Amino acid sequence: MAEKKPQYLQEWIQPFLKYLRVERQASPNTRQAYQRDLDHFLAHIQAQEKQNNIPVERLDRQAVRSYLSWLVRNDYQPRSIARKLACLRSFSKYLVRENIIRKNQIITLASPKLGKSLPHFLTGAEIKLLLGLPDTNTFAGKRDYALLKLFYATGVRISEMIALRINHLRDDYTLRVTGKGNKTRIAAMGKQTFDDIKHYLTAREVFFETMNDPNAPLFVDDHNEPFTRQKLYTLLHTLMKRVTDPSHAHPHSLRHTFATHMLDNGADLMSVKELLGHASLSTTQIYTHVSAEYLKKMYKGTHPRASKSKKDE
Repeated sequence: MAEKKPQYLQEWIQPFLKYLRVERQASPNTRQAYQRDLDHFLAHIQAQEKQNNIPVERLDRQAVRSYLSWLVRNDYQPRSIARKLACLRSFSKYLVRENIIRKNQIITLASPKLGKSLPHFLTGAEIKLLLGLPDTNTFAGKRDYALLKLFYATGVRISEMIALRINHLRDDYTLRVTGKGNKTRIAAMGKQTFDDIKHYLTAREVFFETMNDPNAPLFVDDHNEPFTRQKLYTLLHTLMKRVTDPSHAHPHSLRHTFATHMLDNGADLMSVKELLGHASLSTTQIYTHVSAEYLKKMYKGTHPRASKSKKDE
């Protein structure tokens, strides 16, 4: 007799995450995001129906539309709502694939329209203030300064920074970076940034009284432990909110800053695409709009006749 498959939604979340890992080769960050979104939906429907065991058949159009309406009423951002809906679509598709439900009822539900929000970046003055914050007379200060310099110099993602090892640092002032989809690229940096990292690594040996292992993480916390994503985010957020709006004080703003400043100083779009590790040029092109918006803002704020009407000319 064939084994009876579980019939409750919560029993299918872990098999779905395993499917993402094994067959779709989804990254740990993607799987964690899917789990958070599925747990959130499950908690919502459990609260609505006042029971813990939710039959798989309740992943239907009515339940998901009710959930989306609740998200809107509670001021969730359109991008967040769209991500949650995409997660539920994938989960429903998987359940159809496993013959658990007959039809993917939510495949045709419309996603919320996403506004064209331009990524935030720091100005040159803000970057200068940011790099002046760490006390470079201490180990932690040398580390934080090198971290900030490397984020700004290479535009790496926070997940890529955590994955860096000491032996990924190369003597030709480049860095071997593993990005999304386990794709490897070479990130360039200047000699000054390279030297700052070397100074930090020397201070690390002195501070912890041990030789640096080439296979060890490039950056460690005050206890010589690898940074978790959350701990590194908190460190950077604490520093960045001292020089910019707290809502923009996150590592990705440094990535946006790298790209925008590169283009502002004459780099071509294709080169910036390769340095960022973007799969598509269209993803990189948003930074040309950032530069244009910034230039218009600066012009309007500084040119004597920028705000004058035609009849005044």
